[in-house]
Amino acid sequence: MTASLTNRAAVVRYLLEEQPHTVWIVAAGWRGGFSLEDTICAGAIGHLLSVERDSDCSGDDESIAAVALFEQWQERLPQLLRYAHHGAAWRRWAVARIWTTAPRSIAWMLYRSKPSREC
Repeated sequence: MTASLTNRAAVVRYLLEEQPHTVWIVAAGWRGGFSLEDTICAGAIGHLLSVERDSDCSGDDESIAAVALFEQWQERLPQLLRYAHHGAAWRRWAVARIWTTAPRSIAWMLYRSKPSREC
């Protein structure tokens, strides 16, 4: 099963209904390394499972860290994810694609409104 931030509730609902003996949540990463988006997604699923089961069963160190990261940022996910390297790569691709296909006024507006990476 493939999960994402957009379908996490459906994934948790399925897991609660099917009650598999073992669940592996694997944050796939990006280019062989850590991915903030994947870790946040894993943490969101772990958090929802804990809430729904009224349990603090958290798994290994990575699971604990992923859930803690999600819980810290759950109300501000867009703010956190705008700094993610993979998300920034997609934004650069989208801006480049828009720049070459959209009318110049729209492309310029989108280019000028890119979020700052300053903390």
